Amino acid sequence: HDSFSVFPSSTMSDWDTPLFGCFEDIKVLIFSYVFGICTLAQQKVTLAKEGEKCGFMDMVMAYICFPCTAVTVRGQIREKYNIAGSCFGDLITLWICGICAISQQVRQMQKKGTKPAGFMIDD
Repeated sequence: HDSFSVFPSSTMSDWDTPLFGCFEDIKVLIFSYVFGICTLAQQKVTLAKEGEKCGFMDMVMAYICFPCTAVTVRGQIREKYNIAGSCFGDLITLWICGICAISQQVRQMQKKGTKPAGFMIDD
């Protein structure tokens, strides 16, 4: 299926953690706020190859292409975990509340057993 479809699919699941559940894990929220680009870069690397740590160039690319990287990573997370949504919905979500969205992505990946944000917020 296509994670970048314009319209969401009705056969998919929801996020395991709500968008505005930012305070479910205050450490993730603070880290996402202070180091959002690093968190996003690590999510991107983790989705490509679990267990890898992001490097300097991963962070530079996330910084330079932040909107594209953010929307792409959110779409990849939805695709990996079969979560309903669309590219347009991801764009709007990240635009309105980027910190909450990045935090939600970390919590989602953690609930599925993935460590997406590096050593600072691993359990």
